[in-house]
Amino acid sequence: MSASLAPHDQAHLCGERLAEGHGRGLALASPHNRPMPPDLTEDDKAILVDLLRETIATDRFALSPRIKSLKVILAKLDPPAPRPEPLPPPKPPGERNVVLAKKRRR
Repeated sequence: MSASLAPHDQAHLCGERLAEGHGRGLALASPHNRPMPPDLTEDDKAILVDLLRETIATDRFALSPRIKSLKVILAKLDPPAPRPEPLPPPKPPGERNVVLAKKRRR
């Protein structure tokens, strides 16, 4: 029987195989890299949003990479409300205001 084994069976070559780029597919199979299941209900999302907000608010290290990651996830699950449009700039003095002109007519 031949002594040749598959690359994953050769323990002494493991570091060399990774260095050559043969082990790149291993990180994709990690349970931490899986996308969220698409079948989350709105109640599930609300619970996750509450948990993320509480975790972010009570953490001692607000600028840590972990909290920054949690804030990004929170923004994806519950995007902030759009900001209202700013008021138009004031008109220069001397130009008549339409609203004031209507009030004067009455």
